[in-house]
Amino acid sequence: MMHLLQSSNRVALSFCNRLVITLAGSAPEGFKEKVQAGKPFKSEFSGYNLYLKKTVWPTGKGFELNCGIATKDHKE
Repeated sequence: MMHLLQSSNRVALSFCNRLVITLAGSAPEGFKEKVQAGKPFKSEFSGYNLYLKKTVWPTGKGFELNCGIATKDHKE
């Protein structure tokens, strides 16, 4: 089961990298590696805010990784 979770995370994080490249035209240097590390971060690039959020489930038996790209003036 753990191998499956790691594999699905790699696919999701690869999608995150492609999403940023598609919308921004490119990704900042080191972005792919930063995303693959799976640690939450926020950064600015080419007029966009980029982020990776990690939410641990209340059960403690898993987590979600959410990748996002938004215009700099976007408020959540």
